[in-house]
Amino acid sequence: MTSVELEVKKSKIKREGKTRICKDAFENLNLEPGDEIVVSKGEESVVLSAFTDELVEEKTIHMRKKDLTRLEVDPADTVSVEPYHSISEKLKEKLPISEDEED
Repeated sequence: MTSVELEVKKSKIKREGKTRICKDAFENLNLEPGDEIVVSKGEESVVLSAFTDELVEEKTIHMRKKDLTRLEVDPADTVSVEPYHSISEKLKEKLPISEDEED
């Protein structure tokens, strides 16, 4: 699974659950605006809706204060970011799909 390492910046917006990441990471992860991502540090992780814009510096992620607290990270820490896949999507990737054969 594709993931990127990004430096945390504190967002000035107080609303939690959304994040902005740098354009390069957004494109490398093949994201669309509003797609969910998993942001991880050690054993902790949070799922956030991802967006990008030209104001986000290279190799950075802007996170809200409550999300920083939930993930137990501080500005300047490095986090791992990858696209979120639900359990059903993960199972589909691992389990073979049987096709009905006509006799």
